[in-house]
Parts: sequence; structure tokens; C-alpha cells
Amino acid sequence: MSEDDQKTAPPSKPYPGPERRKGERRKAQHDRREMFRFEPEKDPRRSGQDRRRANQDVWKQRDI
Repeated sequence: MSEDDQKTAPPSKPYPGPERRKGERRKAQHDRREMFRFEPEKDPRRSGQDRRRANQDVWKQRDI
């Protein structure tokens, strides 16, 4: 017999106590793939004034 055989636990027995679970935990969810993620008739929510500066060279800002 090897060491691994001695370390394995015997098969567990069913819980003999009272049932304490309330019911199903997971709610039945609708399929989110059916929802629209892009609605062309709505105005865009972004203002266009991002905190990031897209057209700026990072290397020009450095003090060398």
C-alpha cells in the first residue's frame, strides 16, 4: 500500500439531520442575448470630453 491510499477519506454518508435549505438559490434568468445593447434612436450618453488625451505623445511630455 502506498501513502496516497492511506490518506484518502472513506466515502461520505448522507446528512442525517433536518433539511435546512430554503429552496433553489439560483433564480431563473432571462436570456440577456435577446436584449438590445445598442439603441440607434437614443442620443449618445458620452459628452466627448474624456479625461484621457487621445492624440498626445507621451514621450514629448517627459523631462529628460
